[in-house]
Amino acid sequence: MTYMTRGDLMEVRDELRDQILQLGAEMRVGFCALREETEEMRGALSGEIRGGDEETRRALSGEIRAGDEETRREMRVLHEDVLDRIARMKG
Repeated sequence: MTYMTRGDLMEVRDELRDQILQLGAEMRVGFCALREETEEMRGALSGEIRGGDEETRRALSGEIRAGDEETRREMRVLHEDVLDRIARMKG
């Protein structure tokens, strides 16, 4: 069995410290890049959502207008029917 001297241990410690510092620097760079990419994706996604919302509003507005027109038409038909019945009751 071989034993490490104090000098050997200090050298290993220094190497480990350097590796840990290097790893920390690499992780900071990686996290910074990830953060930037996430911000870009968030911006793009927000734009897509806004565009989709506007498209949905336009589609729904058209459907509502069409429904309103159909309701008005049905109301006119019912109104005319009621007027016709009233006229027959009088006549």
